[in-house]
Amino acid sequence: MDSVTLSSTLDIVAPALGQTLSVDQKAAIETSLVIKQSSEKLHGLWFWGRVNGLEKDYLVAQGVTFPFDLENFTHEKKFYSTDGTKWDSLPPVTDESATRCARIAKPFSGAPATATWLLERGEAAPPAEDADAAPAEVEDEGEPAPEGFMKVKVTELDRLAFAVKSICEAAQLVPRGASMLDANDVVMPNAFFMGLSGDAVSNPASYLHWRPTANPKTVVKLGDAASDSLDFLDSIADDVPKGCWSMQMNSTSSAMVLRHLVWPGAVSYAVVGHKVCGFTYFGNGLPNQDIAFML
Repeated sequence: MDSVTLSSTLDIVAPALGQTLSVDQKAAIETSLVIKQSSEKLHGLWFWGRVNGLEKDYLVAQGVTFPFDLENFTHEKKFYSTDGTKWDSLPPVTDESATRCARIAKPFSGAPATATWLLERGEAAPPAEDADAAPAEVEDEGEPAPEGFMKVKVTELDRLAFAVKSICEAAQLVPRGASMLDANDVVMPNAFFMGLSGDAVSNPASYLHWRPTANPKTVVKLGDAASDSLDFLDSIADDVPKGCWSMQMNSTSSAMVLRHLVWPGAVSYAVVGHKVCGFTYFGNGLPNQDIAFML
């Protein structure tokens, strides 16, 4: 969400979210993100969302620099704040930290330094699919780990970075045509994009994941309908589990709102016939473990 139009775009998604920002939070974010964007020399810095904590909430912002290479999204920078005025960088997410964070399902507290201790076998984090060797949460009472095990510290800041990355990869969308590949195969905003209209508004294939392409057949499977400059991201048409997206027009039929059911609180939106589009998240930072019973 662009900080300049934060209030108006929140009005689009607030009914789907059931929550929004306070007046004080909006005022602080609108001012501080402009300053942060200038200091970081970013082309854009948008309000990403809010991860609710037991004591404090985490506000998250997402910055981008164009153009960038499609093969990776290292152009992006993500920041967090607990007051909406001071923004710090989120740490990078490694495969090792992702394996550990995925095993922790307790709520966020709102204190970045809060530690969770995991008990692991050997010298490295085991694969996530190995349930017997997977890291298990333990209490840190100053006692040494049992023989053959080691204690590993995971901070809440690590967990926050992992949650934000996971939500982005699963649920952050852009309408087809909003971004394009230029002649040098780098991603740029499409200056000629004027929004979705007609049947395209309700077509799942019109909404693309804002992430490195996961399906190598994304362009091939479109056949003659594919555009070299527009069809370079995965659409949600083939997402699994089937039915994980809820698509509904807002109350005035002026925008399509897409909710991700695996990550409750993740919402993308596109204003009909207009270039205004975006994504936001308001939730507890945890996936819906009951999704299999809902579909």
